[in-house]
Amino acid sequence: MNSEKNIQKLLQKIEKLSVGDYSTPLSFSKIIYDTSILENIQSVYQKLSGDTVTDVILIGIGGSHFGVQALYDALNPQEYTTPRVRFHALTSIDSFSFSSFVIWYTTLLQDTSKRVMTFVVSKTGATFETASQASVCFEILKKTQPNDYQKNLCVVTDGDSPLWQACKKDNVNVLAIPRSIGGRYSVFSAAGLTLLRFLKCDLADLLAGAQSVDITQPLQTAESLYNLFQTGYLVHDTFIFMPHYAALGGWTRQLIGESLGKDNKGFLPTVSIGSQDLHSVLQYYFGGNQIIVTSFLIPAEYPGKTPVPDTLFLQAGNLQADLFIQEIQHAIIDGVQRSYQLNKKPFFTFHFRKNSAFDIGHFMQYKMLETVYLGMLMEINPFDQPQVELYKKETRALLMKT
Repeated sequence: MNSEKNIQKLLQKIEKLSVGDYSTPLSFSKIIYDTSILENIQSVYQKLSGDTVTDVILIGIGGSHFGVQALYDALNPQEYTTPRVRFHALTSIDSFSFSSFVIWYTTLLQDTSKRVMTFVVSKTGATFETASQASVCFEILKKTQPNDYQKNLCVVTDGDSPLWQACKKDNVNVLAIPRSIGGRYSVFSAAGLTLLRFLKCDLADLLAGAQSVDITQPLQTAESLYNLFQTGYLVHDTFIFMPHYAALGGWTRQLIGESLGKDNKGFLPTVSIGSQDLHSVLQYYFGGNQIIVTSFLIPAEYPGKTPVPDTLFLQAGNLQADLFIQEIQHAIIDGVQRSYQLNKKPFFTFHFRKNSAFDIGHFMQYKMLETVYLGMLMEINPFDQPQVELYKKETRALLMKT
C-alpha cells in the first residue's frame, strides 16, 4: 500500500533530520532539541528585563495564538488564581468590542505600576486580522510611550519577511520563525516559546515532555484513526474534563482541521467540555449519527480532598454522605468511559497531571506527529491549507489599495 510505504519513508526522514536543519516542514519534530532558540529567547528576555513584565499582550491568530493560550490557560486557571503575569490575546476582528479594547489597552499602557509587553506574532506579516490590529496597537504604543515603545514591543515572524525587514529598519525587537514550519506546528519555535518565557512557563519542562515522545508511538493511534475513517467515522471530538484546558482543544481543532481537511477527506474536529457538555451534546453522541471518534483529556490524578457537606442538596440528590468533590469528578469520568465501552464507541485517552507543562508538551508533540502520520495514511499533504486562501483572496480583493 502506498500510504504504508510513505509512512516508512517519513519515519526515516525524521530520524535522519539533524537539529537545526529547517529545510522541510518535518523540522517541527526536531526543533524541540534546538537550544539556540532558547538562547536567543533568553537573550531578548534579559535585554527587555522580562522579570519586570506584569502584562503580556499577544496580537496573532491561528497557530500564532492557540498554543500559547492553551498552555497559559491550563497552567493559570484565572477565575480562581492570580497569575504571575496577566495575558490577553487579540485574535479575531470584532467591531463590537474593539473600541473598548482600545480604551483598555491605552489605560493599561498609561498605568505606571504596570509593565506591558506587546507581542506581534505572524509568519508572513500579511494576515489581515493581525496586521490591522497590530497597526492600531503600534500607534497607541508610540503615542503613550514615545521614548520606550521599542523596549515594550517584540515581533516574531519569518526571517527576512517584509515584516522582519520593517522591524529591523525601525529597531523593533524581532525573532525568527523557521520559514518551513507552519503556524499550527510552531508552538515549540520562537512563535510559542518567546511568549511562554515572558509568561513564566517552565520551558525546560515543556520541551522535556515533547522530547519524551517516541516518534513511532503516535503511529499506533494514527493507524487506528485511519481505520475508523475508512469505516465511516468523520468527526473527531476532543472531550476535555478540565475546563481550563479548553484552549488546548482549540489548538487540537486547528491542527486536525487545517492539516487533514483536504480532498474530501479528514475529520471534522470538535471540542467538548466535561462535565457541562454531558448535558448538551452527549445525547447526540450516543443517539445520533454514529460517526464520532473521541479523544478524552482527563486528569491523571485527583489532587486534594474537598468534602461535600451532608446538606439538603446532597440528600435531595440521593447521594451518600462523606463524599469528596474529587471522588465525584472521578466517578463521572469513569462512568462516561464505561458507557462508551458498553456502547462500543471508539475512544482514546490522554492523562494530565495538575500544572504539568511536561504533560502538555508531550501531548502537543504526540498530536502533531499523529496528525502528520494520519495525513500520510490518507495520502494528503498535512502541511498546507489551500482552502484557507479562498477567503483571503476575496478579502484582499475588497481591501486592496487602488
